[in-house]
Amino acid sequence: MKVKYIIVLFVVSLLVLGIGALAKLQHWPWAGQALIGGMLLQSTSYILAIIKALTMKKYKDFLNS
Repeated sequence: MKVKYIIVLFVVSLLVLGIGALAKLQHWPWAGQALIGGMLLQSTSYILAIIKALTMKKYKDFLNS
């Protein structure tokens, strides 16, 4: 998986997390599920980034791949 896809996944997770937080402030019923989904996406992107960084031969070129 390319790093740009991991970054896109992270940005999407931030958007879902932000929308979930705003929905939680408004007391909407689906806010809890949005927060959980955003956190799961964010942790998935973290895990994928760590795996990608550890398996690269040239770790200095991590963001250039």
